Amino acid sequence: MKFINQGGSKVEAARRFELGRRTIYCSLAAAQTGTLAPKNSWGHWRKLDPQKLQVHVQAHPDATRKELQRAFAVSHHAVWVRLRQLGLTLKKLTKYRERNEVQRWLFRREREDLAGRPVFYLDECGVDHRLYRE
Repeated sequence: MKFINQGGSKVEAARRFELGRRTIYCSLAAAQTGTLAPKNSWGHWRKLDPQKLQVHVQAHPDATRKELQRAFAVSHHAVWVRLRQLGLTLKKLTKYRERNEVQRWLFRREREDLAGRPVFYLDECGVDHRLYRE
């Protein structure tokens, strides 16, 4: 409004401040009626408050991004961005339930005995792609 009151045109104000002409006209009308007031700061996080997220992650350290997304009703990208800003990572230690350490140790021993010879692996058991938390 100051620009226009000092003699600038409405079209030039719209170009200079990257506003629509309708916005200029509405602001001028509000200024004439005395209803144009400065806007208050929104004062809160629109999507995901960092303090609430940090408290939630400390209370639920094994939560995945999808679980956080559901807990805060935001997109997974919003969770990822805020976690990154807070310097938090959500790397999980996941293992197969069927894992048998004794059999793994025995397999490594057999493999050491075959050192220097060509080895071919034949998988007859299949793979379960579902990982479980421990």
